[in-house]
Formats: sequence, structure tokens, C-alpha cells
Amino acid sequence: MAVSGGKTYNNTLKIGVGIYGRYYRHYHNYINNNEFLIETEYPRFRKNPDKYASAFGAFASAEILMNHISIIANLGVNVYKPFYEVERKVGAYYEYYTPEGKKVVVSDYGDLDGDYTLKKYISSRLGLRFYILGTKAHKKWNAFASATINANAGQADFNEFSIGIIRNFL
Repeated sequence: MAVSGGKTYNNTLKIGVGIYGRYYRHYHNYINNNEFLIETEYPRFRKNPDKYASAFGAFASAEILMNHISIIANLGVNVYKPFYEVERKVGAYYEYYTPEGKKVVVSDYGDLDGDYTLKKYISSRLGLRFYILGTKAHKKWNAFASATINANAGQADFNEFSIGIIRNFL
């Protein structure tokens, strides 16, 4: 869910700011299933899975309007994203079996500074938006559907399909 406001210039460029809240169901499932890292390093997450499976932040946006179609780009800051450290560690964890059948667990978490810090706090989105009513019509209300790629400091994280309503006050 996101709420934003902005100003349109020459009916071709919209600049805005907003806030967002996200809920990651797969984070919630990982916590509820008491997966390896939750059991060993983050047992406190089990007390409130919804809290730790959420993220909140703020963003600035720019949108190039082409009547029914637009290109939208957001750059934001994750203010709260507690599960990201677990996600980073899960991506660096793997296991395999030797020819003798012995299980080997590799946990190459690396440094949780540097690019980890950037990816935890810097969020971005890039995508297309389709408006039901053309933006040149200056209607009071307009609905849209959009498809975006969301990223952490430029590294793709997930695709998002959304619908929403625009309210023009001027």
C-alpha cells in the first residue's frame, strides 16, 4: 500500500513524494515455518511474524505522462525492513552432499556492511502505468494499472502488479 502526492508539469511530467508499507507473505511463511535461520539466529521473530515480515519507507517519484501510458520511477528509503538481514543470509546459505553421502553446509554471509547496507535502505521501482482515462483529459478521478520492477539499490527484488486511483485536486 502506498500513498503519494505530487504536481504535474505541462501535462507531461509528474513529480511526487509518498510513503509505503509492504507485507511480504513469504517472509511471514519463513518465520512461521521456523526455518533454519529463524530457529538458530532470529527466534524473536516468531513472537510477531507480521511485524518482521513488513517494511515501511518513503519515496520520491517521477512519471512521464503519455496520455493513457506512463513511465514511472521511484527512489526511496526503507525506514523499517527487519527481515532483510535474514533474506541476505538465506541467499548466501546452501548445502550439498559429498560423494560419500556426507552433508556439507556452507554459510558464506560475507560482510553485512557496504552493499548490504545500501540494499537494505535504498529502494527503487521502475515500470509502466496504464490509465483508464487519458491524462490529457484532466478528469477529477482516474484509475490505473501498473507493472513495475522493484529493486534494492538497483538489484532487482520482485515484480509488482498494482491497481490504484488518482484524485486530481486542481
